[in-house]
Amino acid sequence: MQQWNRVVHADWALGALLSLGALVVSVSPVAAQGEGPSQGVATAPAAEPHLLYACYVPSAGVTYRIKEPGLRQECVGSHVQFSWNENGPAGPQGDVGPQGPPGPAGADGKPGADGKPGVDGKPGADGAPGSPGEPGQTGATGATGATGATGATGETGATGATGATGAQGPPGPSAGAGWEVVGAHFFVPRNTTETHTIACPTGKVVTSSFVRDVRQANVFDNGAIDSRTWQYTIASNDLINSAVADLFAVCINA
Repeated sequence: MQQWNRVVHADWALGALLSLGALVVSVSPVAAQGEGPSQGVATAPAAEPHLLYACYVPSAGVTYRIKEPGLRQECVGSHVQFSWNENGPAGPQGDVGPQGPPGPAGADGKPGADGKPGVDGKPGADGAPGSPGEPGQTGATGATGATGATGATGETGATGATGATGAQGPPGPSAGAGWEVVGAHFFVPRNTTETHTIACPTGKVVTSSFVRDVRQANVFDNGAIDSRTWQYTIASNDLINSAVADLFAVCINA
């Protein structure tokens, strides 16, 4: 029996497996027609039963052979084992053959022996199952779907908060007689808040202030604390680096 190397559909495979194996015909003796003693037809010996085994895979609808040389001996997991006899059932008895011609007369005038009966017609052996068909070709890739419609435009975001007012610039030449700008450069340790003052020279009064070159700090312009002195509060907002700020006071003659 030819081993199948290809897994096929269960319904077709099961039918093909059950049809494998030669039919064995048992023929009973039949008397020859005519005169004289009859002779029987030989009976074919019964074939030794040979069971074939296979497994059915319910989830895939396919089968595979087992218990043959070179194959696994048991079904895998929940696969269903089944078997069948390689030798099919006996076919029907063939027709009686035609009567043979009479034998020649004996030397003593006795009739010759009866001719042998014709050979019984036996059914031909089952044809071998056809080879499994090749799998069909992979279908072509489907066309790309149409591009979806453009989504609606989102709402306009809210207007951002107004930025802080910039520091006041120094007064122009006409701000007052004898005006002068007094400043200092300060370092404030990280994550620290300090208060610093800028004082005008003797004989001058402070009129305003401004700040430049502020790094890692928030500077609060507190205002004048007397006629000559302007106070600032510097808060370092960096946890790693020191804050830096240049503070100035604008002075004029008293």
